[in-house]
Amino acid sequence: MTEQEKLALDLFIESVMTPDSELRVVAHEQGCFDELMEVRKNVLEFLYQCESLNKSPFSWFHSLLVTSST
Repeated sequence: MTEQEKLALDLFIESVMTPDSELRVVAHEQGCFDELMEVRKNVLEFLYQCESLNKSPFSWFHSLLVTSST
């Protein structure tokens, strides 16, 4: 993973970890707050795994997009 990718990953992890009060209010109103928190947890686990393996999540997303478009 390049230094720029590491910086981007760190910023993205920070953005996922930062509480979004408006989004959480909407999730409560729509009755999906627990599901939102579960998605958040799963995304963070994936991002931390990429970080610990020094593997860019960007290549994984790219391969997923290429596979799904064929």
